[in-house]
Amino acid sequence: MKIDQVKPAMSAKTTVKHRGITYHVTGCIMRLQGSEWIYQLELHSLVANSVTIAKLEDVKIEAEEK
Repeated sequence: MKIDQVKPAMSAKTTVKHRGITYHVTGCIMRLQGSEWIYQLELHSLVANSVTIAKLEDVKIEAEEK
């Protein structure tokens, strides 16, 4: 997933995949490590009532996977 896809995915409640599990994006975390920005996504599971924090690059929009 790319950073410019995060806001639209959150607004539209687009389903995303991370490690084979389907989620909705509920948040975006920015961290500055040294001089590099690191982005992480807060993912809410559609099956269980749980939240996962994942690297932006490890998350795929479900429609793009097919």
